[in-house]
Amino acid sequence: MYRILLVDDNYIHLQSLLSYIEPEEFNISGIKICQSGHEALEICREFKPHVVITDISMPEMDGMELTQKIRKIEPDTQFIYISCYDDVSYFKNAIENEVLAYLMKPIIPEELHKALHKAIAKAKKVVETANGLQVSRENFVYRLLFSKDMGSPYLADTAASLSLKNYNNFILVKSRFLDHDNGAITAFQEINHFQCIAKKRIVPIILPEDAQSVMILFMSEISDNFSETVRSIIQRKTKEIFDSYAVSVISGASDTGTNLFELKALLMQAEAALSTNQGLLNSEYISYSEIALKTSEFQFAAYHDAVCALLRPDITAEEVNRFITQQFEGNSVEYDENLLRELYLSTMSATQSILLKYGIDMSYILGKKDFSQHKVNRFADMEQFLMWLKNLLLLTGEYLKNYKGKPQFALVEKTISYIHQNYPTISSIEEIASKLFVSYSHLRNVFKKELGITIYDYLLSVRMEAAKKLLTTTQMNLTQIAYKVGYSDYDYFKTVFTKYNGISPREYQQTGN
Repeated sequence: MYRILLVDDNYIHLQSLLSYIEPEEFNISGIKICQSGHEALEICREFKPHVVITDISMPEMDGMELTQKIRKIEPDTQFIYISCYDDVSYFKNAIENEVLAYLMKPIIPEELHKALHKAIAKAKKVVETANGLQVSRENFVYRLLFSKDMGSPYLADTAASLSLKNYNNFILVKSRFLDHDNGAITAFQEINHFQCIAKKRIVPIILPEDAQSVMILFMSEISDNFSETVRSIIQRKTKEIFDSYAVSVISGASDTGTNLFELKALLMQAEAALSTNQGLLNSEYISYSEIALKTSEFQFAAYHDAVCALLRPDITAEEVNRFITQQFEGNSVEYDENLLRELYLSTMSATQSILLKYGIDMSYILGKKDFSQHKVNRFADMEQFLMWLKNLLLLTGEYLKNYKGKPQFALVEKTISYIHQNYPTISSIEEIASKLFVSYSHLRNVFKKELGITIYDYLLSVRMEAAKKLLTTTQMNLTQIAYKVGYSDYDYFKTVFTKYNGISPREYQQTGN
């Protein structure tokens, strides 16, 4: 699991050092050796070692300079110095560079092992912290895309705790593998490690959907050349996958968003671009802006604002009919397939922006199925679109009216939202009640009355569905999956899963149900 780099200008010393290190003892997945600081620096750019053991005195670039340069590209690398010199200035520099150990030559194996165990332990903590942050970010982005309570202050607080507040440029890419054999599965694993090619100023978050598709959220603090860099990253990785596995990948990308909480709209744009790409099949990458949907004479900005102004709890059928007449009748615009698709996306975006103010998710209006899965090419003609538009506006208004008038229903929805956002860490039902500032007994009674099931049963169903998805779409081991859905003990998870699904986790994973 851990990578070690040994640096010494004396080849004999390198071989001696290498002979003292047993990879199995330290869980080492790779060891590289080199005889100069310049060579070590180049190796670090690709190899990314967790621990560097370096001679402190070398020609051209000594161990101290090497440490400083490596820290600029890999700040979490751990260092151990070796030297023939018992020099106070060297000791002082080692302390200033936060070096874990300073070993004198000839190396005593026991001292090297002790220092290496210390370095690996520190590297392990860094890796676990980084992996934990990445997993937390992935879970959070899933919530932003599919949460039932987008208006919750919790979301803003969580974004801050995950160090996401400084990012203000976002592009969502949806990629699909056109081949459905074992090569595609291998390629999927490859694309699921985008971090290895992304530049440090651009952070990718990988969101697997199924065995043939994946979403990638690219984030950056800098807007300069952001979209061009994302395109370059995707195209390069697409070529690597095809060259290595003969698997073709096509991608659709959203426009650049400036707000983390606009991800649902970006997802619809990415899906529209991918849908167009799948229809053309002559491009690896299509951006939403390239579909040329916005070249129509139709005034989408004004339409978006008009929908937002119209939607309210007391909206009437007469107002909806009047709105449709004003927007579309007498308009000389030709409503082709592209324009209908853009009208659909614009309507969804405007409706979502209003629902956000009430803390309501779009899926409440469209049903339990995620609205992001609705086809953007769903209308054969303008008549079908206007019928859908009228129904959506009236349903949304009715929902807003009922939502405001039923505080108990609102409490149930907030409970559901909290469960979906926190199911991996919820320790008790009392915790949920405390977070929602209500008594446990009141929450339990209201939830059972409105939904007909207990809160525990609902939490269990969410965890089981999440586990089943992970079992069939990721390469995690069973213990990792158990932990990710809220179970610290695998045996207990296995018992619960088997009882709930009638099949063990391993059997479910193997059959791909």
